[in-house]
Amino acid sequence: MLTEQEVLKLAALNKLAITDDEVKSLQKDITSIIGYVDKLQELKINKDSLLFADLDLAGPRHDVVVGLVKSETEKLVKMAPDTQDNLIVTKAIFNERS
Repeated sequence: MLTEQEVLKLAALNKLAITDDEVKSLQKDITSIIGYVDKLQELKINKDSLLFADLDLAGPRHDVVVGLVKSETEKLVKMAPDTQDNLIVTKAIFNERS
């Protein structure tokens, strides 16, 4: 079982403030999750039986835009409150670190 210190360290790494009751609850929950992952790692899986066995997983996936024609894209961009170079400007969610 995870120790209280390990749970507190995980909370600190994720910038979470947790109560003493939550520490005990999270100890059990996280230990249960780790146990489940350990069980999954014990499984012997035949690669040929997987649904995605035909996919080429050796290389990077190429992003392909499908489903929108140029006129639809232009309409969507025009509806956005803030745009730049035909792109929708959104609020940053990551802090820049130097």
